[in-house]
This record gives sequence, structure tokens and C-alpha cells, in this order.
Amino acid sequence: MAKFLFNLRPSSAETLGLISESYPEVDPLSLYTHVQMRHIACSIEDAMEKFLSEHRISSGRFFVLMALELEEKGIKPSKLSSNLGVTQATITGLIDGLSNHGLVQRREHDRDGRACVVTLTTKGREFIRELRPQFNRWIGSYYGVINAEEKNQLIRLLEKFHASVKAPSHPADE
Repeated sequence: MAKFLFNLRPSSAETLGLISESYPEVDPLSLYTHVQMRHIACSIEDAMEKFLSEHRISSGRFFVLMALELEEKGIKPSKLSSNLGVTQATITGLIDGLSNHGLVQRREHDRDGRACVVTLTTKGREFIRELRPQFNRWIGSYYGVINAEEKNQLIRLLEKFHASVKAPSHPADE
């Protein structure tokens, strides 16, 4: 999916004034907050893709490896797709690519001969164990600009907002 983002953004005061004048029915602060959150999310995604591409891996493949690292006995592809929030077709493609590079393998499920589980290979385990600490340091470098109290406050706010977005009946939908 294409990302649409306002890269040329006026200051918050200019934006809030413009929105207030042009769209009196809109809460300008909510709209500005939304634009800021989208901009931050896209910037994080772009920076992560750049970081991971320097290690010759996509974010999708990286997150599959991270998930598999937690599953010593392996996991069904359907469960993996559910855990990562992507379609089974997407997981199949990611697994195929990782398998072609010798990082994961499919094997028969212990109790269900019709099903398979996916596990890391030795090469895959070594790869993720080497890359994960670098990734964690990279993440830390971004969040190092805010202290622990601010991080906890941000987490609480994001969780509150996420619960609102995920609510079955959103007030704006009524």
C-alpha cells in the first residue's frame, strides 16, 4: 500500500489556524495530531527498512525470523501469519524466500501429518542472534531522546489511543 504523507508541513500554529479557518467543523488539534502520528510512523518504517536493507533483509523477513526465534519447536504458518498480522499468502512468500536462503525450514508437524511447522535453521538462528542486538541498539538510539518517565507516559497515551481506534463501535462511525 502506498504511503501518503504531507512532507511539506507548515508549523503547528499555521496548520491549526488554517484548519480552523477552512474547516470549522473539524477539531484542528486532532487533525494535526493525526498528521504528526502518520508522519512519525512512516519515518520510522522508512528508517527501519533502510537499516535492515544494509543487512540484506526486509522487515517482513526480519520479523518472521524474530518470531521464529521464540518458537523452539516451530510454528504453523497459519499461526505465524496470525501472530504477525499478515495474510497466509504473505507468510508463505516470506517463508519461501527465507527457506531459499537457508534461514528457515519446513518440517512435518509432530501430531498432524497434513500440516507443517516452520523452524529456524542453524544459519537462521545465527543470523538473527547476530542482527537482533544491532537492531535493538538502533531502536534505542531513536528512543534515547526521551527519558523513562516520558516513555512510560507515551506508552500510556498510545495504548489509550489504540484502544479507541480498535473499539468495536467508534463514536465517529455512529
